[in-house]
Amino acid sequence: ATAVPPEPVKPAPPGSYLLQVGSFKRAADAERLKAELALLGISTNVETVTINNGQIYHRVRTGPLDGKQAMEQMKANLKRHGKDPMAVKVK
Repeated sequence: ATAVPPEPVKPAPPGSYLLQVGSFKRAADAERLKAELALLGISTNVETVTINNGQIYHRVRTGPLDGKQAMEQMKANLKRHGKDPMAVKVK
């Protein structure tokens, strides 16, 4: 069987929103949250970033969401499931 490369993450268009649902030092924790959200029908991506002091974090984000209303609806949906997402506006 041939391995299928992961789809590249498309950049979010300016003016759209991303919701960060979690940020973890361990990739396994980020993947667990991604799987939990997938069971709720919420598609997410895990973005690995290195912050200023050299520490690596794995951010679980959903989006891009087109406009503030769509972002607020997804945020309310996540809160109903016990999550506390942080909105990030794409510039």
